[in-house]
Amino acid sequence: MIDPRDFSPWDFWDGASESDAAAQLAHQSALRKTHPGWRLGDRCFLSPLASVDPEELVLGDRSYVAAGSYLTGELSIGRDCSVNVYTVVRGDVRIGDAVRIGAHTSILGFNHTMDDPETEVFRQPLTSRGIRIGDDVWIGSHVVVLDGVTVGDRAVLAAGAVVTKDVPAGAVVGGNPARVLKWRVPPVDPLGARLRVFGDAVRASARAVLDRSWNAEARLFTDRPGVAPTVRAQCDAIELAELLLGSAPRNCPPRSSSHDCVDGRMPPPVSSRRSMRTGRNSIRPIRTTPTSPTTCCASGTRSNCSARGSRTPCGWPPR
Repeated sequence: MIDPRDFSPWDFWDGASESDAAAQLAHQSALRKTHPGWRLGDRCFLSPLASVDPEELVLGDRSYVAAGSYLTGELSIGRDCSVNVYTVVRGDVRIGDAVRIGAHTSILGFNHTMDDPETEVFRQPLTSRGIRIGDDVWIGSHVVVLDGVTVGDRAVLAAGAVVTKDVPAGAVVGGNPARVLKWRVPPVDPLGARLRVFGDAVRASARAVLDRSWNAEARLFTDRPGVAPTVRAQCDAIELAELLLGSAPRNCPPRSSSHDCVDGRMPPPVSSRRSMRTGRNSIRPIRTTPTSPTTCCASGTRSNCSARGSRTPCGWPPR
């Protein structure tokens, strides 16, 4: 007669008779004799109807292996864990504390290779990256966890999930392939925190980016190193410096601006001004006489550039 506690062993030590308890301890002792490197904690249970034959085994206190389970490889299982009926755990597998594994689940910490199509698969080498499962994880029935996966603390793997990628801590995943369905525990690193870290990194690199885009010969900014200056590049540089650094780009001369304080138009780049002087370009910057005082782009004061005798941009760019 099969003892029902082989299939439901979670309360074995609370209700076992003296003879049943002695039989279980004798079974564990026999297993340790054939596997002297195994470490079994207090009040563990290993069903005689399970195939338990790993090269290495650590089984924490109050953990159990139910009937029909198949264990091989290098296994470490923490305290208060359950390996329920017909569960397969093989290869390099490390399981934390308080992990509950439902029936008919496979946790496979190895894989076959199939690189050589001329060689039968079973004759080709095995590979193993290992599986790591954190603490307080609930693994439902008929779940498959493939080699190379890490499952974070307090995650839930829904029944029937095929887990091919890492599972974040606190996530509830399901499906084939498994994906995040919801959160048992919200992420400890919310998007806002990640954005703040990103913003700090951008601000730290802002000066280097601006310096890299500065054309010293033309004394203007470029969209990227090695290309001609553009109006857009000047605007972007000034806006980015103000946004990220709180000041104008340090490359700009004092009291200068890249736009005409009379009419707001941009002057042409140096090469275009030279072309205008030699007659190769008929487009000239438009100048108008202001009818009312405007804000000077260089000084920020209410003034009229023509009143100062200037019909050119406020010293920018230098001639």
